Amino acid sequence: MVSQLTYEESQAINAHVHDLAQGADPLAAFHAICDLWDEHPGLYEAVHVPNPETGITLRNPGPDANRMATKYGTKVAAAAGDYVTGVQNPKRDFKQAALAANGKYKDRMQKAIQQDSFAKAMANVDSASAIALAVSDGGAAYTAGAAKRQAKVLAAYTKLAPKLGAVSQAIQAMPQDTDAQRAQRLLKARELMIAVGQR
Repeated sequence: MVSQLTYEESQAINAHVHDLAQGADPLAAFHAICDLWDEHPGLYEAVHVPNPETGITLRNPGPDANRMATKYGTKVAAAAGDYVTGVQNPKRDFKQAALAANGKYKDRMQKAIQQDSFAKAMANVDSASAIALAVSDGGAAYTAGAAKRQAKVLAAYTKLAPKLGAVSQAIQAMPQDTDAQRAQRLLKARELMIAVGQR
């Protein structure tokens, strides 16, 4: 982790980033700059040093993440009414828009698979922070979310229950006298539960 820099040090790094950005290929420049930040954790945050004479912090080489997060939280809190109004008055039906974008979804998924995006993203997950965030409200969001979705849960269970019953009935009809027969019941139960998921 990079410690706090002097103003002169931060300016030198900003100049280096500027030089990297001058490359002929913008994509290569982008990757070079990203590599710099990735190889030196904390460096990007550390270069946001105010000028000791003016007190002004230049936004180069980019915005301050702490300020962005603070601004985001403030604006989200103030926009609750606008959010509700927007959801109630969409530009188009979200279901139809999602169905129309099916080809785009498939294309993006194939690219993500080819680039191993899932594993790369999960490698950067901080498990402890995720758990701490999830339980920070004592489960209030979990229970509130479940309560809000009670009708949806009921609708899903209404579809699921008959299928689970069918699995049980099929398994109960199978013989169970020997170890081999009981093993077959276990395998068949797995196969039928997969079928439930597919339906």
